[in-house]
Amino acid sequence: MIDIEVRKKIIAAYESGVSIVEICRVMQVKQRAVYKLLEQKRKTGSIEPQTHTRGRKALLTPEHKASIKALLEKRCDATLEEIKEELNLRAKKSTINNAIHELGFRYKKRRYTPVNETDRTS
Repeated sequence: MIDIEVRKKIIAAYESGVSIVEICRVMQVKQRAVYKLLEQKRKTGSIEPQTHTRGRKALLTPEHKASIKALLEKRCDATLEEIKEELNLRAKKSTINNAIHELGFRYKKRRYTPVNETDRTS
């Protein structure tokens, strides 16, 4: 990542008529970096680093989480598979489960679930 001061010097040099090859040699940056910086300035008007474009984007947006919460408030016994199918989510069941935990919902086994047949005393 190019420091903001270097970015300002690159833009100033380019606007004063210095060639891109000369800018790259003096500032010790690659041509591609200069072209990308000039394109960013042309498109956005800013030369600040674009940190919002980094990293992996979440599959479940706040809107998805709100719809999951609404569904669980309406049908608290819905399974992960039912939630995934009903809301047409692309995320894995584990991702949906993590979102449910973030929303404050917990899974509690029913009292009438059969006891595990494995004897743990031996």
